[in-house]
Amino acid sequence: YQNGGVGVLTAGASGSAVFLQNTISAQNTYGLATANGTGGTVLNSVLNVNSVAGVETDPGASLLVDGSTIEGNGTGVEAFGYIGLNNSNVSGNSTGISGTAYSYGNNRIGGNTSAGTTPAHVSLD
Repeated sequence: YQNGGVGVLTAGASGSAVFLQNTISAQNTYGLATANGTGGTVLNSVLNVNSVAGVETDPGASLLVDGSTIEGNGTGVEAFGYIGLNNSNVSGNSTGISGTAYSYGNNRIGGNTSAGTTPAHVSLD
């Protein structure tokens, strides 16, 4: 909270991952940023009022956001790598989604100044 930098950063050896549950990452530059070769899962968390992005993946990174709220950020979802969205809210951001994010079709994405990129639909099988 109010780090002046990244709230949560996954970096290090390829294959490193983070699991965040019931976490608030607010008023940072990035709520959560994942470096190349890293990834993780965000469950039932809030990523809000971050100046650059709520969640971000570098190329080669992978992240699943499930049951979470991404609101009031510069960009809600900034996908240079893989970001999957499931049952989450992306609202009130300057840009909703930048890059190619993937949606299971059960998210609430709206109320952003600019919608940005429409997420690609994937099935829940």
